[in-house]
Amino acid sequence: MPERFCDAFSSKYPAIFILLHPKMAKSLPLNMKNVPYWHLLIFSLFFPLMLSAQPTLETGFQKGRFELPAHARYIPGKLIVKIRAAYRSACRADGIGIAQLEELFDRWQVRNTGKVFPRLGPPVSRTNAAGEKLTDLSLIYQLDFDRRLDIAEFIDLLQASPAVEYAEPWYIYEPFYQPNDPFADTLNGAPGMWHLQQIAAQQGWELQRNNGHVTVAIIDTGILFKHEDLMDNIAYNEDDPIDGKDNDQDGYVDNYRGWDFGGKQFGGLGDNDPSIGGSGHGVGVTGVLGATTDNGIGTAGVCFNCKYLPIKGSADDLSGSITHGYQGIIYAVEQGADVINCSWGGTTRSLFGEDVVNYATINRKAAVIAAAGNSESDTRFYPAAYSQVISVANTSLTDTLCCNSTYNYSVDISAPGHGILAPVSDGGYGSLNGTSFAAPVAAGVVAVVKAHFPQYTPFQAAQRVRVTTDNIDEMNPNRIDKLGTGRVNLFRALGDPPKPSVRMLDFSVEDLDGDLRFEGGDTLIIKLDFINYLEPTDELHIEILTPESASQVFVELLDTDFPVGKVEMMQMFNNRNHPFLIRLRENVPVDFDIPLKIVYRDAQHNYQDFEYAEFRVNKSYLNIRVNNFHTTITSSGNFGFNDFGNNHEGIGVVYKDHDNTLFEGGLLLGMAPEQVSDNIRNGSGGQDRDFQAITRTFELRPPTLADFEAIAEFADRAAPNPLGLHVKQHIYAFEDDPHRDYLIFQYTLRNDGSQPLNGLYAGMFADWDISDFSRNACNYDEDEKMVFAYDVLGFNRNFYAISLLSEHNFHAFATTNPSDFTYSDQEKFMAISNTPTFATASAGIISGGADIMNFIGAGPVDIPAGDSVAVAFALLAGQPFSSVEMSSRLAREQYRCNILGEGPAAGFDFSPDSPVTASPVQFTDLNTSGLSWHWDFGDGSSSDEPSPQHVYTLPGTYTVVLTIYDGICEVKSKKTVSVALNTSRPPLLSQPMRIFPNPTASLLQLSWEDSWQGDLRVRLSNLYGQMVKEVGFRKQSGAWAASISLADLSPGVYQLEIRGKGLEVIRKVVRY
Repeated sequence: MPERFCDAFSSKYPAIFILLHPKMAKSLPLNMKNVPYWHLLIFSLFFPLMLSAQPTLETGFQKGRFELPAHARYIPGKLIVKIRAAYRSACRADGIGIAQLEELFDRWQVRNTGKVFPRLGPPVSRTNAAGEKLTDLSLIYQLDFDRRLDIAEFIDLLQASPAVEYAEPWYIYEPFYQPNDPFADTLNGAPGMWHLQQIAAQQGWELQRNNGHVTVAIIDTGILFKHEDLMDNIAYNEDDPIDGKDNDQDGYVDNYRGWDFGGKQFGGLGDNDPSIGGSGHGVGVTGVLGATTDNGIGTAGVCFNCKYLPIKGSADDLSGSITHGYQGIIYAVEQGADVINCSWGGTTRSLFGEDVVNYATINRKAAVIAAAGNSESDTRFYPAAYSQVISVANTSLTDTLCCNSTYNYSVDISAPGHGILAPVSDGGYGSLNGTSFAAPVAAGVVAVVKAHFPQYTPFQAAQRVRVTTDNIDEMNPNRIDKLGTGRVNLFRALGDPPKPSVRMLDFSVEDLDGDLRFEGGDTLIIKLDFINYLEPTDELHIEILTPESASQVFVELLDTDFPVGKVEMMQMFNNRNHPFLIRLRENVPVDFDIPLKIVYRDAQHNYQDFEYAEFRVNKSYLNIRVNNFHTTITSSGNFGFNDFGNNHEGIGVVYKDHDNTLFEGGLLLGMAPEQVSDNIRNGSGGQDRDFQAITRTFELRPPTLADFEAIAEFADRAAPNPLGLHVKQHIYAFEDDPHRDYLIFQYTLRNDGSQPLNGLYAGMFADWDISDFSRNACNYDEDEKMVFAYDVLGFNRNFYAISLLSEHNFHAFATTNPSDFTYSDQEKFMAISNTPTFATASAGIISGGADIMNFIGAGPVDIPAGDSVAVAFALLAGQPFSSVEMSSRLAREQYRCNILGEGPAAGFDFSPDSPVTASPVQFTDLNTSGLSWHWDFGDGSSSDEPSPQHVYTLPGTYTVVLTIYDGICEVKSKKTVSVALNTSRPPLLSQPMRIFPNPTASLLQLSWEDSWQGDLRVRLSNLYGQMVKEVGFRKQSGAWAASISLADLSPGVYQLEIRGKGLEVIRKVVRY
């Protein structure tokens, strides 16, 4: 049994220990306080089962509750899981040999575990020749499990494993199109093939028509092979004729003319016939791009007889849905496709999808073209919005944003997509609308450009199309920069002079004061990584702008120009030595998103380009990372996270080297079952929003009573039945042992009403998710006024606790998920006012673990009108359990003695105000009630005198700490002392100091016969003034000798400085 359980229960619940360890029972007193005997017996019977289920993985879990994105469509009973590369040796093509995951798969009735891409191995190098990071798809698995089970809970359990990089549903996507109009060869008086004139296709074809060696993969709902205009341009796989064999050994039998991943029914086997089985969407998409040109019939495909590879990504029984789009992308690049068209998508961002796109574009250099979406709004659809994809919006005959096209800063280009005449699924022709048909127009242009510039990769060809569009801002004044660089122009893409294409690869934002708060008055440092995909630049300048009017009001641009000059094709570079600087104005709103426009110019090449990066500033929450206990505090009474459910804004609760262990936490105030104020969850699936921020959470600088302090103020004005309370939240953190394992939360509750508040309770709530959240337990410690939680399996051996520090009555309650507890106001009030028993304030112990939540309460308290009361708690963690109890006592003592001021008054002065080396500094304690003192002067020296003198031998900045004890309380006080070099000439030595041998290969000897005595600091610096070695000695009166090893230093000349009180010796020494 892990020692943590012995320790946890031996002192508080020894009967459990007796049942588990009968040989040691005689040495323990039989104290069954708080725990009925039958509970102990059941627990002892269950406990061996809990231990036998231990997986073999170590700690290091990443935990966060998965929430299905709004409007996301997915296949029940199927998951995509990626395993981390460190566990590669346990991964097989048909399974994962990791004990913890195998046990989890058994519990969740996983029927099939296979690699999604079994023929793909890991990249042979970390980056490609340009320095771009390559993507590894070799450890991605598909899991099939009982579709009746909760998919979100299974994902949570998987992501709790350190072996899992991500787990997500098998998402399905929608084609972007509107119903076909009746066959027509005109639209509003314009020719049915008007889009070809609009993009200057005929002029472009004069320059490039021999495109048969370029292949465009179309991943969609299938193809009509017998259509008269689609039968001539199919990309046949001549290496695998239809004979029942996998002749080319690519894993697909008889894939002579594409592949059907969806099959007749989802979940069944794919086949070699990608013909339409339901929706005819794919026929129209294929026709826009690949209809035979110059054959005297029908319509003309944009890419003028390039080859198209039909890939069916939908199942016939899910007509109109793309179920295997990303599998289709990998098939396309493995079959050698140059360009890939995706006229489908959704608003759900998928890590699996992004991995696939990065593999196709970075590892394999393909061009992925995707429809931006038909939302008629500023929305990001995926895969179009991934950074490596060319996103295409839909424009009209007049180059205005058309119909219901999506628009946003992630759009790269626009293309005609309304009234496009093309082959349709009934064998004839129809007029098609939507970004689904704008995308193949753009993909066809990219294919022709690739054929014309064989030296370009397909990805570079797409960049060439992007930088040679026609600007359409004038026709779309309300959509500036949200339709990409403009509408595609084939003729310009082929005939314009060479141009660069500079793109951002990554960016980071810091602030000058280093707290990463990004608040009003802060100066932000913006660093970016770039790459030039196309022709070399000569006079490249990069500039940042804030185009949105709101940004211009709240942001001041300081240093916004980065002169770059010459950059070669495929060269990566950055601005780390010349970062951009902006300043946030004091009135910047809370949680404000800044769209940063990055503008590229090179006058020599008539090149102008742009893209956007967005980031959030002036956050309403603050991450605290001062000691071993890390968490996030908000401006409205929550801790852990600021965005309930998503849990992206914050760090949860992190102790030492472990990952997050909290899903939700927050403050509750209540005076009656119908009068409770809080911002924690309710019974409707959301959070109550009773507290409204008055002042945003901010760090108090300098802190007054701790090493770190933060303050926020809020009130329960938004509550249906408000208490009329104004809350000042004050957080205290301490850097030094033994106070590094807790934070203090003090809530000062002010009654702003006209009537007294009698019988008020204050409490805190925590939903703990420690390792496997379904195997947690919680209990209470009445002696310490503390509730605590832990992982019953022991993978994370720490206890996580909340302790009541203020002198109020202690209350506690615990519950599980699922349970009958509905988080109504009545139940919340009961929870924070509950007198704890084992039955009401523990959970998960008897059952061997559960998804647990606990409450801690303080009260009742009475607050007269206009008066205030302070209630304080500590959040703490550690192991063994006795250390958590000790931290609770230390936090209580720190709160009472230091924060409430019941201990000796801390504080000291020193003189002179500007001390120098080799001259005494007088330190004076300002307290009058201390019984003992301890001074730490910050240079390794200390004193236990009340008001000592100290001499600093070296210049520098020192933190001086005074600790005072008055017999009851111990308090500390800190000050920073800056010591300058004493420039007055020190007295001559009565006897010279010998320093030999010089030069030396190893040891340097020091010898001195003199009456001087005291501390010596010996320092060696290189010729750049950088200290390379420092040692200290104590010299008594008379002869003295010492040695210093230089063996670990490189050969060269060094400066030797020896300093003491009234002493300074400087020599040059040589190490050979």
